[in-house]
Amino acid sequence: MKAIIKSKEVITEGGCNACVPFALRTFTMQLDNGREYALEQLDCGALIMPIAQVNHWQTRLWLEEEEGLIYQKGTQEVRFSENFRDARFATTDQTVICPKKMTEAQIFEQTNQILLALFKIEPLTFVHQNQEVHVTK
Repeated sequence: MKAIIKSKEVITEGGCNACVPFALRTFTMQLDNGREYALEQLDCGALIMPIAQVNHWQTRLWLEEEEGLIYQKGTQEVRFSENFRDARFATTDQTVICPKKMTEAQIFEQTNQILLALFKIEPLTFVHQNQEVHVTK
């Protein structure tokens, strides 16, 4: 399966005279099913959610001693939680920790490792396409 990541940078103003313009980067991911999914950011957690859901994993909130998501498919469960330093994907047997500071190549590699080891989903080929900068007022 192939995942095309599209990113676009938009330079926009805050809406009032006192606000300075700022840059905002947006991401979408298109999978082989032809649909595009908005990504909150470019990290393992954001990439895994739509891929898992396309592969029939359901999600629900996890609100115990930690907060996060539980991915479930049949009797299999993967728990996802994150803090300001890292994101964690865990089953009863294995935990994979994704640091927040990673290069794009490391994010794609780590995402594939998590998909294969915890979700039993074959690795994807990630392609990142940058789009031009847009200025809005």
